[in-house]
Amino acid sequence: MKAWTIDAAKILPSTSAPLDTDDVVTTNRIRMFLERDDINFVVAPKGFGKTLLLIATRMQYHDPSRSGFTLVPSHGLLVDVPKSGAANLDLGKASLRFLSDRHHWESLWRSCLSLAIVRALRHGSASADDSKLLGALGGNERDGGAAAPIPHLNRLLKNEHLTTPLDFMNAILRDCGIRELRALVHEQEYLDELITRLHTPIAIFIDNVDEYFEEHLEKARHEYGPSLRGMFDTTMWYLSQQGLMFAVKTLCRNNHHLDIYASIRKEAYHRLDGTTVENIRGYCLEDIDYSRSKLEEIFSRNVAKTDDRLLTDPALKRERPLEALCGIDVLRHGTVGETERLFDYIYRHTLKRPRDIIRIGRALATLDHEERDERTIRDTINHVATLIALDYIKIVLPHTEFKDEAQLISFLRLIPHNILDSYALRRICAAFADRCEEMGGHTCDELVPFCDLYRLGLLGLVRYDYRTQTAMQVFLAPGDLPGDESLRLPQPESRELDFYLIHPILNALIGGDPRTRINRSVSVGDRRGWQKPLLPKSVLNYKIFLSYSSHDTRFVERLARELNESQISNWFDRRNLLVGDLFFEEIAQGIEQCEYLGVVISKSALESGWVKKEIELAIKHEITKQKVIVLPILIDDVWDQVPAILQDKSYADFRSSYEEGMKQLLARIQD
Repeated sequence: MKAWTIDAAKILPSTSAPLDTDDVVTTNRIRMFLERDDINFVVAPKGFGKTLLLIATRMQYHDPSRSGFTLVPSHGLLVDVPKSGAANLDLGKASLRFLSDRHHWESLWRSCLSLAIVRALRHGSASADDSKLLGALGGNERDGGAAAPIPHLNRLLKNEHLTTPLDFMNAILRDCGIRELRALVHEQEYLDELITRLHTPIAIFIDNVDEYFEEHLEKARHEYGPSLRGMFDTTMWYLSQQGLMFAVKTLCRNNHHLDIYASIRKEAYHRLDGTTVENIRGYCLEDIDYSRSKLEEIFSRNVAKTDDRLLTDPALKRERPLEALCGIDVLRHGTVGETERLFDYIYRHTLKRPRDIIRIGRALATLDHEERDERTIRDTINHVATLIALDYIKIVLPHTEFKDEAQLISFLRLIPHNILDSYALRRICAAFADRCEEMGGHTCDELVPFCDLYRLGLLGLVRYDYRTQTAMQVFLAPGDLPGDESLRLPQPESRELDFYLIHPILNALIGGDPRTRINRSVSVGDRRGWQKPLLPKSVLNYKIFLSYSSHDTRFVERLARELNESQISNWFDRRNLLVGDLFFEEIAQGIEQCEYLGVVISKSALESGWVKKEIELAIKHEITKQKVIVLPILIDDVWDQVPAILQDKSYADFRSSYEEGMKQLLARIQD
């Protein structure tokens, strides 16, 4: 395989030993998978080399110890991949309901696998006994009697262009209506008995089932199409892969001459319930995690295979591969100024996937030699990291609560800095909720957007490591946690560790001033040590904190909305405080980080203990900062009853005219 091959599918057309020992960097789990024939599934998120492992497994069957196996697919392909997508399937409502059952998918996959086995043995080296068993299929007589009672399956067998399980599945979904689908499920019982009695060894390799049904995850754009007669069902993406797993398990358990391997996306695997997972787990290679050293080994092996003309110093390609490629082996952080190993910088700007490492290496290898200075190398890594983020967002978006890609990017643009505290998270989510409401779109509840980022490995935490007695930055790897609606964002272990970290691959996608959005005191990255950073004083630069009695909520909601329309950011507790918050502490922090306190003066407000506390806090800050902070907003005829500390202040008068009061308030704030 050529150096810096990002997609293993690029080597699929060739069966002439496309892999050598340097192409697969193994962990103990991977080694066990390659050396055993009782692990059928490679379960991982996208980008972890599932295709490469399937190809490597197939190459094991070239070993003399496994001679005699009939391999599917044949005819030059190493693994069975979709020839097209499922976007234009004309599925009626009844068919879609039928395909909303995992057990129906299991039966259909057993049919497809069985048909592929029959096809392969008829054209391969089936034993005499197996040939006799297969003779009744396709309309031939069996033992002088009638043809096998499987007319729909026989019809598929008569199509000589269908050879692999995915070929048969595509034909079934494209051409069969609900009656045929039900008939195929019933006919499968006959094939099950037949397949159980076969003795010819056969190995099948299936990849990219997820890509065939990828369109079914585009819930925002395809919820009502393009299936011509019924709604697209997003569960098909999950159930199609789960059904395949159980079909393979059943066939391999019933016939030990069968070896069937398939790649499964971890998101589909996570959708299985606890009992079901236990039934399938022993058949899976899961948790493919590459350590930092293994990823560096992947990088180094690709440098070793790189054409010398693309290297800065070919003489170093074996001993110092990073320096051979780039001319340097250390890099200075562009903002923090910290110096680190070049690979550590690369690693921080990936999602710990082999695909990311190779993608960055490929970009560096294409730089002209005169461009390989420290700044260009750093900019190249940062640029590729942003592309990795954008591609990852497209892949994982259907497994989040975000409506579409634009909404997720809109949320990221509200994040002004790459290091935040829990208070900042609440304020950002409040602003996002406002934006969604204004656009008439899907709103967010509590900290769900950040919970999604955390689960996807894009939001990190600070955790205390009791083994090393140090605080450490922690990011999840893709696929570590399932998409679970009950999942909540972990809370900080203490006030000193109340920090949330934006992954470096999102640096160019978050909002804020480009000069300040990257913290200047701490380099962010998984498993890096932690020291308390210098944080910006204000997170969203909210202009005014609105203090009011709950009886005046409707007035304040209108006021907040119109302030937003005038580009005046504002904070009020119905929106910005969540159930269970320490109200007084959060309010005090809110007042401190806003420029003004707008006190809504009404009869109810003067009776509210909370409003009095907020006024006292604001006056305290006003004295400390020597700046006008408190802005009275009068809506009732009670000015003669306000506390003495407010009596000498001018107020915005909303009593007789809302519009006039708003003009007075805006004049003061915008002054």
